[in-house]
Amino acid sequence: MSSHLYVLLILWTMIAVGVGIHATNRGRNGFLWGLLTVFTGLIGSGIYAVVLASAADADSDEPDTVRVCSSCGARQHGRPDYCSDCGEPLGEADETVTASIIRSGSQGYWSNCKSKVGLDDDACSSCGAVF
Repeated sequence: MSSHLYVLLILWTMIAVGVGIHATNRGRNGFLWGLLTVFTGLIGSGIYAVVLASAADADSDEPDTVRVCSSCGARQHGRPDYCSDCGEPLGEADETVTASIIRSGSQGYWSNCKSKVGLDDDACSSCGAVF
């Protein structure tokens, strides 16, 4: 084998390992992405870059908020000035971020902060988001 082929093989392996490490740090399956890059070369790393960019676009959206009445606990969608249940005034301090529970097998995680929660929880004790 020529020395150029060895350099290309080492570079190819380094790219695959780099993609695998980057994927693992982003919560993805690093072994799978590294293996894909080994078999497809720059095409696999390009696919990974597209997937990573589309995930970044999805994560950049502002989370939805609701106003939770501090008096009765009723959730008010939108930005009302008064609680529709008890009539108590609402303000900026009553705004709470909403989240959803992501299921992973028998485990549940909040979509905002990725904290582990029970599947029947109504609010996150870590970030304060409500379901």
